[in-house]
Amino acid sequence: MIISTGSSVKMKERADELFQISPLMITELPVEMIIHIFSFMDGWSLQACRSVCRSWNIILEGGHLWELLCKKEDLKMYWSHLNEHEEPLDHRWRNVWIWHQMSRHPFQAGEVKEGFGTFADSEEGTTYLGQWKENKKHGWGKFVWGDSSRYEGQWFNDKRTGFGTYFWLDGRYFVGYHCEDKRFNGKFYWPAGSSYEGQYKNGSRDGAGTFTWPDGDSYQGTWREGGRFESGIYRCVQKGKEGEFPQTWNEVEFDFNDRGPTIGKRKIDDEPESDGDRDHEEDDNEVRDWKRKKQDIEEEEICEIGSVKSKTSKKRKSARLEA
Repeated sequence: MIISTGSSVKMKERADELFQISPLMITELPVEMIIHIFSFMDGWSLQACRSVCRSWNIILEGGHLWELLCKKEDLKMYWSHLNEHEEPLDHRWRNVWIWHQMSRHPFQAGEVKEGFGTFADSEEGTTYLGQWKENKKHGWGKFVWGDSSRYEGQWFNDKRTGFGTYFWLDGRYFVGYHCEDKRFNGKFYWPAGSSYEGQYKNGSRDGAGTFTWPDGDSYQGTWREGGRFESGIYRCVQKGKEGEFPQTWNEVEFDFNDRGPTIGKRKIDDEPESDGDRDHEEDDNEVRDWKRKKQDIEEEEICEIGSVKSKTSKKRKSARLEA
C-alpha cells in the first residue's frame, strides 16, 4: 500500500489534533484552585513559589496559607497588637514561620552567637530562641525558664526592652512594654479575671492606671510604688449599686480585697495576686514575703485580742476583790 506525501502530512495533522493536550498553564487556573493546591505544600515550597510569577507572589503575600501552615506546625508568636496579642496580624503569619525556621539553628557552648539561633543553657535550665548580636539577645526572641515560664518579645543588649508578653506558669501574664527587664507600660492579667492596665516604674504600678476586679468593678487613679495614691474613682457596676465614687488613698502596699470606705472589703479568689517582675524566682519570693507579712499581721491581731482579754479579766478580778 502506497501512501502519498500529501496524505501523510494530513494524517499527521489529524493525529496532532486528536492526541495533542491543550497547553493549559497552571498560572491560568482560578485563584481558588491555586490556593487549594498550595495548601498541600510545605513552607519551603511556598517560599519557592513566590518567585515563580507575580500572581503567585501576590497570592502568597496574604496570610491565609501561612496561617494554615503555622497552625499545622503549632507555631505561635505573641508579639502583635491584636486579639489580646495571641495571634499576629494577618500578613505577619509568613514572618512567624520564617522566624521559627531561622531560629532553629542550635548554638554550641563557646560558639559566637550572631544572627538567628537557639541556645540552651543546661546549667541554668533556660532556653533562648531568636535573634542575637555579639553574643547577646538582641531583636525578637523567646526566653523560657526551667519551670516553663516564658517571655516572648523584643530584646536590646541582652535585656527585655520593647514590646513583649511575659507568661507565668500559674496563668498570669503581662502584655506591654518593658525597659531593661522591668515592666514599663501595659496590661497585667490574673487567672481569676482581675487586671491592671497602666503605667509602671521599676516594675511596680506607678503613675496613671486602672485596676479591674473579676466582678467588673474598677478603680482608676494614680498609683505609687504599687499602691493606690492620692485621688481616684471607684466604678461599681453591681446591680442596684451602680455609680462612681471618688476616693483618696495613700497605700504602702495594694490590698486587693480593699475597695475603699464606700464599698468595703470583698474576698477574691486569686490572692495574693502577685505581679512579680523579673522572673519566676523573684515572683515566688514576693509571694512568700506577702504571706509572711500577712501571717505576722494576723499574729499581732491575735496577740492584741489576747492582751485585751487579759486586761478585761484583770479588771473583773479587781472589781470582785473590791466588792
